[in-house]
Amino acid sequence: MARGEGELDFHSRQWITEVERCGEDDYSWTGGISVDSRRSGAYTDGRAAFDAFPGADGLFFGEEVRELPDGTGFYTGDAALFVPEPGTMITIEVDPEAAPGGAEDVLSVVEGIERA
Repeated sequence: MARGEGELDFHSRQWITEVERCGEDDYSWTGGISVDSRRSGAYTDGRAAFDAFPGADGLFFGEEVRELPDGTGFYTGDAALFVPEPGTMITIEVDPEAAPGGAEDVLSVVEGIERA
């Protein structure tokens, strides 16, 4: 079955530097990088993905949003959202402790992602 515009395929990977136990079954982590990929027919380009993704406003809350140099999406000092190919959106969230260089570190993470 082909995926329709409203359907979504989601994958996530996180890299963390410190885990702290906060209770019997509760943990918190810091210093992490989270990379999520989502597939949907609605993600035709960076602007369409930004408009279609409900979490976009929270991803870029209070930050200066810049367009990626190749025009495929947007980034800030701790997040990015881009469409490497139509139908695929990638979001990246970086803990400032993991990327003290801010926006330039986030841009380096974006540029380091390659198609498998």
